[in-house]
Amino acid sequence: MKTSTEMKHFLFLIKTRKDRLASLSPEQMQQHVANVRQFIESLISSGQIKVAQTVEMSGIALSGFKGAFQEGGS
Repeated sequence: MKTSTEMKHFLFLIKTRKDRLASLSPEQMQQHVANVRQFIESLISSGQIKVAQTVEMSGIALSGFKGAFQEGGS
């Protein structure tokens, strides 16, 4: 049996609510961004992820079960 050392690639999305960051002061927001950047850079340097980028927070959310999808969800 042949084993492969190649890892499959996946897309991982993290969804947050828009208002979660709205209550932060400019200083807190700056610290939050620095913390997230440091965390992501550590994942990249350890080889756990290849790349990360933000996604525009617009559009709709879909949720579903067993092929039946509906607008909304969390």
